[in-house]
Amino acid sequence: MRMRILNYVLYVSACLMAGTGLLLAYRLPPGSEGVHGLRFFGMDRHDWADVHFWLSFSFFGLLVAHLAANWSWLKKIATGERVWRLAIGLCVGVAVILFFLLTPVTHLGANEDGAVRWGQH
Repeated sequence: MRMRILNYVLYVSACLMAGTGLLLAYRLPPGSEGVHGLRFFGMDRHDWADVHFWLSFSFFGLLVAHLAANWSWLKKIATGERVWRLAIGLCVGVAVILFFLLTPVTHLGANEDGAVRWGQH
Protein backbone atom coordinates (compact mmCIF):
# COMPACT_ATOMS: atom_id res chain seq x y z
CA MET A 1 0.00 0.00 0.00
CA ARG A 2 2.85 2.40 0.81
CA MET A 3 4.42 1.76 -2.60
CA ARG A 4 1.14 2.56 -4.31
CA ILE A 5 0.88 5.87 -2.43
CA LEU A 6 4.52 6.71 -3.22
CA ASN A 7 3.96 5.95 -6.90
CA TYR A 8 0.79 8.06 -6.97
CA VAL A 9 2.48 11.04 -5.28
CA LEU A 10 5.46 10.69 -7.63
CA TYR A 11 3.09 10.70 -10.63
CA VAL A 12 1.18 13.75 -9.37
CA SER A 13 4.46 15.54 -8.70
CA ALA A 14 5.65 14.83 -12.25
CA CYS A 15 2.34 16.11 -13.66
CA LEU A 16 2.54 19.29 -11.59
CA MET A 17 6.13 19.84 -12.67
CA ALA A 18 5.19 19.33 -16.34
CA GLY A 19 2.16 21.59 -15.97
CA THR A 20 4.09 24.45 -14.39
CA GLY A 21 6.86 24.03 -16.98
CA LEU A 22 4.34 24.30 -19.83
CA LEU A 23 2.70 27.26 -18.09
CA LEU A 24 6.05 29.03 -17.92
CA ALA A 25 6.95 28.20 -21.51
CA TYR A 26 3.68 28.97 -23.29
CA ARG A 27 1.23 30.89 -21.11
CA LEU A 28 3.68 33.12 -19.19
CA PRO A 29 6.62 33.38 -21.61
CA PRO A 30 9.73 35.45 -20.86
CA GLY A 31 8.91 39.13 -21.02
CA SER A 32 5.26 38.56 -20.11
CA GLU A 33 5.58 40.74 -17.02
CA GLY A 34 6.59 43.89 -18.84
CA VAL A 35 3.86 45.47 -20.93
CA HIS A 36 1.42 42.58 -20.64
CA GLY A 37 1.56 41.99 -16.87
CA LEU A 38 0.27 38.44 -17.28
CA ARG A 39 -0.72 36.50 -14.18
CA PHE A 40 -2.14 33.04 -13.55
CA PHE A 41 -4.14 32.64 -10.32
CA GLY A 42 -2.68 35.97 -9.19
CA MET A 43 0.94 34.86 -9.60
CA ASP A 44 3.39 36.12 -12.21
CA ARG A 45 6.11 34.25 -14.10
CA HIS A 46 8.68 34.52 -11.31
CA ASP A 47 6.26 33.23 -8.68
CA TRP A 48 5.42 30.23 -10.86
CA ALA A 49 9.12 29.64 -11.54
CA ASP A 50 9.63 29.36 -7.77
CA VAL A 51 6.76 26.83 -7.54
CA HIS A 52 8.27 24.87 -10.45
CA PHE A 53 11.70 24.94 -8.78
CA TRP A 54 10.41 23.50 -5.49
CA LEU A 55 8.26 20.94 -7.28
CA SER A 56 11.38 19.70 -9.03
CA PHE A 57 13.16 19.23 -5.69
CA SER A 58 10.18 17.34 -4.26
CA PHE A 59 10.04 15.20 -7.41
CA PHE A 60 13.73 14.36 -7.07
CA GLY A 61 13.28 13.44 -3.41
CA LEU A 62 10.32 11.22 -4.26
CA LEU A 63 12.32 9.63 -7.07
CA VAL A 64 15.15 8.77 -4.67
CA ALA A 65 12.59 7.29 -2.24
CA HIS A 66 11.06 5.27 -5.09
CA LEU A 67 14.45 3.91 -6.14
CA ALA A 68 15.31 3.07 -2.52
CA ALA A 69 12.00 1.23 -2.11
CA ASN A 70 12.76 -0.78 -5.25
CA TRP A 71 16.42 -1.36 -4.46
CA SER A 72 16.16 -5.16 -4.42
CA TRP A 73 14.68 -5.12 -7.94
CA LEU A 74 17.44 -2.78 -9.12
CA LYS A 75 20.09 -5.10 -7.68
CA LYS A 76 18.44 -8.06 -9.39
CA ILE A 77 18.49 -6.25 -12.74
CA ALA A 78 22.08 -5.08 -12.23
CA THR A 79 23.32 -8.61 -11.53
CA GLY A 80 21.17 -10.37 -14.11
CA GLU A 81 21.81 -11.28 -17.72
CA ARG A 82 20.54 -7.97 -19.05
CA VAL A 83 22.69 -5.58 -17.04
CA TRP A 84 23.28 -3.64 -20.26
CA ARG A 85 19.71 -2.28 -20.06
CA LEU A 86 20.42 -0.70 -16.70
CA ALA A 87 23.77 0.64 -17.94
CA ILE A 88 22.16 2.20 -21.02
CA GLY A 89 19.43 3.79 -18.92
CA LEU A 90 21.95 5.26 -16.50
CA CYS A 91 24.17 6.54 -19.32
CA VAL A 92 21.24 8.21 -21.08
CA GLY A 93 20.16 9.87 -17.85
CA VAL A 94 23.65 11.16 -17.11
CA ALA A 95 24.01 12.38 -20.73
CA VAL A 96 20.77 14.38 -20.47
CA ILE A 97 21.86 15.98 -17.21
CA LEU A 98 25.32 16.80 -18.59
CA PHE A 99 23.77 18.28 -21.74
CA PHE A 100 21.88 20.86 -19.68
CA LEU A 101 24.83 21.54 -17.40
CA LEU A 102 27.54 21.85 -20.05
CA THR A 103 25.85 23.33 -23.13
CA PRO A 104 26.79 27.03 -23.37
CA VAL A 105 24.02 29.55 -22.81
CA THR A 106 23.65 32.60 -25.02
CA HIS A 107 23.08 36.18 -24.06
CA LEU A 108 21.23 38.74 -26.10
CA GLY A 109 23.15 41.98 -25.78
CA ALA A 110 24.03 45.08 -27.72
CA ASN A 111 27.46 46.15 -28.95
CA GLU A 112 28.82 49.72 -28.99
CA ASP A 113 26.73 50.85 -31.98
CA GLY A 114 23.49 49.56 -30.40
CA ALA A 115 23.14 46.55 -32.69
CA VAL A 116 21.84 43.43 -31.04
CA ARG A 117 24.23 40.48 -31.02
CA TRP A 118 24.36 36.98 -29.59
CA GLY A 119 27.23 35.87 -27.38
CA GLN A 120 28.15 32.94 -25.20
CA HIS A 121 28.83 32.69 -21.48
